[in-house]
Amino acid sequence: MACGQDKEVCTPEALKKNRAKVLEFYNERRRNAQAAEPNTAHLALVELKEFYEVHIITQNVDDLHERAGKY
Repeated sequence: MACGQDKEVCTPEALKKNRAKVLEFYNERRRNAQAAEPNTAHLALVELKEFYEVHIITQNVDDLHERAGKY
C-alpha cells in the first residue's frame, strides 16, 4: 500500500481521525525497512568496485550498500 493510494493512513486528517491505524501503518513500514537485506544489485556493485574505480552516489538512507560490502 502506497501513500498515494490510501488516504486512510497517509494524510494529516487520517492521523487526527485514527492515530493508532496511522502509527501501525508506519511502524510496519519501519519494521520492513529494518528487515531488508542487500539484494543482487547491491552485491553486483560490490563486485564492480573490486575491479574498477567506482563511486556510488545514492539518495537511499538505508545501509544496504554498506552491508553488501565495504564502500
